[in-house]
Amino acid sequence: MQITEENLKLSKMVADVLEKVKAGKSLADALESRQGVFSKFYLNMIRAGEMGGNLGSVLQRLAEYMERSQELKDTVSTALIYPAILLLMSLASLFVMLTFVVPQFKEMFASAGKALPVPTQIVIGLAEFLQNYWWVLFLLTLAGVQFMKSQLADPVSKKAWDGRFLKIPCLAKSF
Repeated sequence: MQITEENLKLSKMVADVLEKVKAGKSLADALESRQGVFSKFYLNMIRAGEMGGNLGSVLQRLAEYMERSQELKDTVSTALIYPAILLLMSLASLFVMLTFVVPQFKEMFASAGKALPVPTQIVIGLAEFLQNYWWVLFLLTLAGVQFMKSQLADPVSKKAWDGRFLKIPCLAKSF
């Protein structure tokens, strides 16, 4: 087995927890001292197992729970790959159509000599904007992704965003 920085951190954490348990602390208290590593649910389950005298079965259930939770996360991630690919391909084809195909039709419409309907003028204007300023769209996308990463990294902001997402009608019905 290759020794990595993550393995060293894990072995250091295990040694620290073991030392605290040997010093007389409960397992839950020893794990709780490692702030941010274990969830409240996990710590409370261990605490209940210690008090009830069935820590072994509680740890077994927690292991099963964590395995099922990881399987569910993997399933959801896998299920979201196909819609994400479809969305990206749709956006790419829309971009290609607006930057390459619509400008060719613009010349044809201009030679007809008639006034174009407003929706057609909007599409042609959008196509011209994308041809000239595609880089602005690219920079705005990067800035938006970076902004969302920073917002979702902060627990308070993440809670606010979760509340906003749950107020979206199509999402609220699915939960």
